[in-house]
Amino acid sequence: MIREIKQEDIEACTAVIRESFRTVADEMGFTPDNAPRFTAFATTAERLYAQLADEHRVMCACYDDGQIAGYYSLQLQGQSECELNNLCVLPRYRHRHIGYELVQDAFVRARTLGCTKMHIGIVEENVRLRRWYERLGFHHTGTKKFDFFPFTCGYMERDLRTPVDKFDLGGMDELEKLSDEEIAPLLTELFVWMKDLNWPVARAMPALLLKHQKIIIPHIIAILQPGQIECDWKSNVIYELLPFLDAEYLAQVVPSLRRIVQDTTDGEKTEETHIAAQEMLESSKTRGLKS
Repeated sequence: MIREIKQEDIEACTAVIRESFRTVADEMGFTPDNAPRFTAFATTAERLYAQLADEHRVMCACYDDGQIAGYYSLQLQGQSECELNNLCVLPRYRHRHIGYELVQDAFVRARTLGCTKMHIGIVEENVRLRRWYERLGFHHTGTKKFDFFPFTCGYMERDLRTPVDKFDLGGMDELEKLSDEEIAPLLTELFVWMKDLNWPVARAMPALLLKHQKIIIPHIIAILQPGQIECDWKSNVIYELLPFLDAEYLAQVVPSLRRIVQDTTDGEKTEETHIAAQEMLESSKTRGLKS
């Protein structure tokens, strides 16, 4: 169960943070001498009390049979943004998806508070952690080196308007309001949800994408390229988007469809993508397009 902590939980949360981040310190060679400001060594109950009382951070923990297994806090910033801090899980509770559940909980709470973007800071050299956050939709934005750390600080962010999981339809209303210019940076991530049409989010995505026909064509063409191995993704795009494109935009996709029919890859043959492409080409003829 994940819930906001109470003041009396501060001491326990401090211990959880220090123990959790100590494994990172041991792995990366950080010590109180060479990295005194690292989370495993610098976190104190006094600091957490101040974050709760003075900064009014959202501070949440995952409880397992009354014991705190993991923790995170959210620091609200200006311009509808927030920072995810001290996300951690005790070593004995790892590999039980608690970290994932904590992040998902943070996404929901941040949205409820009106946030549209979340930032995090990581140890840049911790490649495994960076990739984990990338799978959760975070994008790398830069690095910075501080004299008091023996590592490089990496920075990442996630746009909270995009779905956080396959059942998340909560942000669709906000996405519907975006202009071409506003939604353009989100399109790569939004198209990913077209991979499996069994997902509730995927079923809602075509209507959203088709509102922005002028700017989605490059993404469609990229998906239809021969190097794209997820051929069921290609078929989904062909069947769910192309029949509803205006003729001027469909014409831009015709060469990609023709390539699939004439030079079908093994994957496209297995998924019968070439059949979908041929059907779309035949349909395009009735709209006055040359196939």
